[in-house]
Amino acid sequence: MNVLFIALAWPKPGEPNLYTDLMDEFVAAGDQVCVATLCEKRNGLDTHLREENGMQVLRVKCGNIQKTNKYEKVISSFVGGYLLERAVNRYFGDRQFDVIIFALPPLTITLPLIRIKKRFHSKLYVLLKEFWPQDPADMGAMSVGGAVWKVFRYLEKKLYEHSDYIGTMSEAGAEYIRKTFPQLDCQLEVCPNSEKFKPQNWVAPEARKRWREKFGIQETDCAFVFGGNLGLSQGIPEMIECIRAASDIKDVKFVIVGDGTEKDKLFHALEHQENVLLFDWLPKEDYDTLVDACDVGMLFLYPKYTVPNIPSRLVSYLLSGLPVVACVDPANDIGKILSEHNCGVSMINGDTEGFREAVILMKNAEKRKELGENSRKLFESDYTARRGYEIISAHFQNSGDRH
Repeated sequence: MNVLFIALAWPKPGEPNLYTDLMDEFVAAGDQVCVATLCEKRNGLDTHLREENGMQVLRVKCGNIQKTNKYEKVISSFVGGYLLERAVNRYFGDRQFDVIIFALPPLTITLPLIRIKKRFHSKLYVLLKEFWPQDPADMGAMSVGGAVWKVFRYLEKKLYEHSDYIGTMSEAGAEYIRKTFPQLDCQLEVCPNSEKFKPQNWVAPEARKRWREKFGIQETDCAFVFGGNLGLSQGIPEMIECIRAASDIKDVKFVIVGDGTEKDKLFHALEHQENVLLFDWLPKEDYDTLVDACDVGMLFLYPKYTVPNIPSRLVSYLLSGLPVVACVDPANDIGKILSEHNCGVSMINGDTEGFREAVILMKNAEKRKELGENSRKLFESDYTARRGYEIISAHFQNSGDRH
């Protein structure tokens, strides 16, 4: 099968993420994989095509999109789509693609993406990671029914209309699309975030001990970890209140690592709390090792979301066999997932009493062991990159598109 994967960003070689893990599975299965992605001008590189880890990776020079002002971000996002289309036609014009896989967001490249699909007569599989424009609307970044919202809603509808398959992060995501766009004629299914399989307890005990010592975590501590983006979507004010509410619980450490627009606010609020450890962003391998050295994974989401977002960090916790404490929103089905598989507990973000009860529950080593074993079982059954590959490729195995 010939695959074209399109995403806003693609990491440097040697810095894997959930997208590289998924595409590695296609390569391992013998599929031909091309990647088209944007490369911000701050990197100082022109548009170029290189082979990376068995894939042809096309990096298309565009304006800056991340960590810049909102005007450059919007302009670069829209212009980047047209630059990407032109580069794909130039570098891959003589190829055939059975399927184009697109990781959403951004919606800004919707129209160029549709033209690329038509140009190559390909099927389009959308990995629906976030719900635009409803996500920013829920957080007050745009007004529902306003001009900007209407533009993004139009792009959202056009993208779904031209999609052959949409893989959502959970069943609640698929149900949201069915209700919001009942006229769509594409196949909706659950194709969640995933990571490459690693043996359980892949971090050696001595390495785990070193990492705990490095970060000031005692062996007697029950270490709760939260890592990744620290922005509005995490519901930082409510997160602060939850962790403050557990300040008096003994033999507990809250390890928070990451970066984002709300990092300074979070760090300032919690820097003097004795059972809180705060760290800047870590490379993925170091972060994964830290997660494995902790005891419980934490999730926090903006509590007024009306769409069921599933954070990618959930997969890291399941991979490491950690029980999960999820402080989320009412629209989310993470709580249902954790309950059905008996691998964690959930509450609405800001429910400080519920959070305290969860922390106390997780101090019980036997309970943690039971929940953690179930987390690992859930990872192995539903959240491996191999499973993601199987879900997507199943649509082409009997269609004559596979080689």
